[in-house]
Amino acid sequence: TYYEYLYIKRDYGNGIPMTMLEIHVLTDINDKPGITVTEIAQKWKRTTSAISQIVKYLYDMDLVYRVRNESDGKVNNLFITDLGGELVLMHKHYDNIDTIKTLKRLSKIVGDESVETFFKVIEEYRHIVEDSKKYIGDE
Repeated sequence: TYYEYLYIKRDYGNGIPMTMLEIHVLTDINDKPGITVTEIAQKWKRTTSAISQIVKYLYDMDLVYRVRNESDGKVNNLFITDLGGELVLMHKHYDNIDTIKTLKRLSKIVGDESVETFFKVIEEYRHIVEDSKKYIGDE
């Protein structure tokens, strides 16, 4: 269900429909000017091809631009356009409100302590999954 939720296209305020991954890639470019496709792919644990497709969409929508890296002509550094920057601000506002609403709704249903416990459990689960990649078969 969450996987499907990630790939629903939404309008974050300027009429350009985007998935959560697309808008977060745009945010990464905004927050780290000059970032590369490879760096974004590593962060999101996606292939460079998958991130390149997203960057092409962002480029086609005039949200980012590329500058050839001076030391390695095969690499492009990514930067945000003014339009892209505006969309990032809209998204951050949307995200803050959505997160607050979701946490309030959860707290109302299960209580603040349960919500805190949930996040602790998720964090520990993440550690276990990451560690299992290193030590497959260990208990």
